[in-house]
Amino acid sequence: MELKGITLNKNQKIIFLMAFIVIVGIIVLWIFIYNPARNKMKRLKEELAFIESEIKKIEMISGGTEKLDIAYEKFYKKFAELERLIPVEEKTTLSELSSTANEMNIEVLSTKPGKIRPAKLSIEMGKKRIMAMPISMNIRCNYVNLGEYLNTLRNELPTLISVDDVNIISPKREGATQLNVALTVTLYMLKD
Repeated sequence: MELKGITLNKNQKIIFLMAFIVIVGIIVLWIFIYNPARNKMKRLKEELAFIESEIKKIEMISGGTEKLDIAYEKFYKKFAELERLIPVEEKTTLSELSSTANEMNIEVLSTKPGKIRPAKLSIEMGKKRIMAMPISMNIRCNYVNLGEYLNTLRNELPTLISVDDVNIISPKREGATQLNVALTVTLYMLKD
């Protein structure tokens, strides 16, 4: 083998071939073993850093690792309260809507429950999921009673309800104080 004026003997060719094989071997090891292992190690370090930061956040919320059991107990109580606010049966809440309205001198003209669907915020409690049921109501009342009723729906009923739409139809005759109101509320409940 000759390279522009350089002549290699048999020993030099063997050394050159061995060096070439070693260099190719190093390149193959770099590409197929070291680089993937380094990338995997980098990902694992990032995951570890993320998990450690999450643990620190939990410790900060709970006041440190020694108070973690107290934080868990508070979480469990909040969870139980949320479970209490979200009924399993819609019939009870539908009757509460009507009875609360009647107590406030509001005439319930109609109540139409809609189709039950998964809530936008998908949360599971045990084997049950939070579902949403829209309810359309037509009522007749004055402004004061309407305001009190909406406040009661939002803040005082023992179930989780959101008021989505209020459409007030003013009375047609002059001097009338009763309004026709179309309400749309959403009831949240636990279902299998």
